[in-house]
Amino acid sequence: MENENIKGHWTGIFYDHRGRTTIDFTEKVTVKKFFLRPFAGRYLRKQQLSYVSDLKKKTETYVEKDN
Repeated sequence: MENENIKGHWTGIFYDHRGRTTIDFTEKVTVKKFFLRPFAGRYLRKQQLSYVSDLKKKTETYVEKDN
């Protein structure tokens, strides 16, 4: 991912935990503007929550089509 404020990438590893899926995210990010450093973690968390929400919606669509 890259925009005017940050550059880097994150990965998510999916695990089966007692019949539920958990994700372990790892980030490698450089903040381009020093004054934004305190907000980088919050921004990444928001992006990851959005990713998980989108993924849930997409997988629910596939489950509904199978039934």
